[in-house]
Amino acid sequence: MLFHSAKTPPLSPRPPAPNQRFYLAVTVPIVVFFAPFGSFLASHFHRLVLAYLVYALDTTALVSALALLEMDWQRWVGVFE
Repeated sequence: MLFHSAKTPPLSPRPPAPNQRFYLAVTVPIVVFFAPFGSFLASHFHRLVLAYLVYALDTTALVSALALLEMDWQRWVGVFE
């Protein structure tokens, strides 16, 4: 093993969590639908239009995360002092 250390024991196999099956069952239909849909959009739009869509989605995700998640601002401000 390339990065195996003598101090670190090998990972022991453990049974999968019961929720992992359901996670896979939820993600498969999403991938099956949206992968061809994304390919279709990518073939019909200019690459800059797709870039702006990615920017808009990332900005929306950031703003919604800042609005919905509780932040301990005192903790984060202390990091930069």
